Amino acid sequence: MKVKLYDWKIDDYLKTPEERAFFLEAALEEAIKEKDYAFFAKALGDVARVMGGNPIAAFMAGVATGIGSLLPAGKTAPRTARRKTAKRAVATA
Repeated sequence: MKVKLYDWKIDDYLKTPEERAFFLEAALEEAIKEKDYAFFAKALGDVARVMGGNPIAAFMAGVATGIGSLLPAGKTAPRTARRKTAKRAVATA
């Protein structure tokens, strides 16, 4: 019996932020279940590559936007808050 194989490119399936999020969520669950964290790192690299341009910067900007949308109105991410506090401390010294 012959098996017919097709070219499959991840780029064709990760077009929207939602698709990328679901892909990474599934990859993380699988990596934890199998204790194969390199699998998740590969999936993360695939998503970064699909995003094009400067993939790491684009991905991190997307992560930062996603984290910001989870915070209540008027709140900032902890790292941002620490930076602002540090800048004020330097400015007053």
